[in-house]
Amino acid sequence: LSAGFSFGEGRVSQGVTDLRDKVSPGGSSWDGSSRSVALKKDGRVPTRALELDCPAEEHDSERQGCFHPQRPLYKAVVLFLQCMLTFGSFYCYDIPGALKSNFFKRFPTLTQLEYNLMYSLYSWPNTVQVFFGGYIIDKYLGVRWGCVICALLGLIGQIMVSIGVETRNLDLILLGRFVFGMGGETLCVAQSAYVAKWFKGAELATAFGICLSFSRLGSAVNFDISPAVVTMEGPYGGFVA
Repeated sequence: LSAGFSFGEGRVSQGVTDLRDKVSPGGSSWDGSSRSVALKKDGRVPTRALELDCPAEEHDSERQGCFHPQRPLYKAVVLFLQCMLTFGSFYCYDIPGALKSNFFKRFPTLTQLEYNLMYSLYSWPNTVQVFFGGYIIDKYLGVRWGCVICALLGLIGQIMVSIGVETRNLDLILLGRFVFGMGGETLCVAQSAYVAKWFKGAELATAFGICLSFSRLGSAVNFDISPAVVTMEGPYGGFVA
């Protein structure tokens, strides 16, 4: 029994020695206290020391102050930027609805069917396209590049619509709405993925609700602002704004 105890004690001592060597590289000191943090020669804290002594989030919060990824202020800024991803998309989506009367004045021969196509060409492709868009974002692009590409598609599509209104080219307008739709709904998918990355547990539903509220706010602001812009700048200004 005594021999076995001595053997076990030797193994524990050897394990402590190995752990000390791993945590204190470069000859740094180890004083054995529960809250000690071994430092490298350059003054940086090794990751393993943080794992042993205190949670990394706690240490980083103390070192970085209030503007830190785990702090409410930082998360609030991130959530606001995530909300703005779809604010402009929903604003542009409802411009034809807010400027319907002006649109028919701009195109006297426009039929109701052709007007409805501006919404149909946006919606119908997205019954399938958002599935493939989400798969491509997950598999190949990642959330960051997915947001960038989808936002660019929305921008290009709205520019095409604006040029079509200025040149009275209905085909260009319809094509622009199609391009805009390719980016608009997939951007909502990318936004949801971004929110899920930053907010967990009880925060997640609230973050999704706030993002949805901002999206609808974009539509509401459009119905108030676009007619006033058209009055001041003309039809082209309403679509550009």
